[in-house]
Amino acid sequence: MFFAWTTLNRIEEPLKELAQLPRCQESETVLTQDFLSSIRSYVADYIRAGTGESYFNNHYQYLDMSHSTIDCNFVVKYTYTYDELHQTMSMTVHAINATKYEVVQTNAFLRPVNILITGAQAEQMASEQNISYDYYNKEIMIPDQTIVYKFYKETLTQGTLLVLEIDAQSQQIIKIERPKELTPIV
Repeated sequence: MFFAWTTLNRIEEPLKELAQLPRCQESETVLTQDFLSSIRSYVADYIRAGTGESYFNNHYQYLDMSHSTIDCNFVVKYTYTYDELHQTMSMTVHAINATKYEVVQTNAFLRPVNILITGAQAEQMASEQNISYDYYNKEIMIPDQTIVYKFYKETLTQGTLLVLEIDAQSQQIIKIERPKELTPIV
């Protein structure tokens, strides 16, 4: 009798722990550590499939994951690093059930992006276009899956104005805008 009680007790304990774990309301999927790890692996594999193993390993570092038990959506965040650029990138995944997932939203590079021109070369291109600017930044453009040099001019009439954009990968000028010059009143 003692043996049977001990055996049942050993079986019941993990079941009690499992019952206390959060679950998705939509699918009744229990959010075990294994399940959360599989979501994280799914996102890493999804990004890696587009960027390649080496690019992913060199530029992405896992940051954290959050979730909603109401709609069973998971947001997996990474820190993306390229030279001095550091930005949080993420992917939202909907868990249809414990083994089937779908990507809901992507805020990450899904192909390798490489900067092929230096800041000095971008400045030279601005000079060749006779662009007057006060400063420039390298900025990540997720929708276009690229990194862009953006040149800005501070103007009295229009405030901060984007005057030139150069794609750091294709080396093409994306946008040129010359601020209106103020005509002095005499």
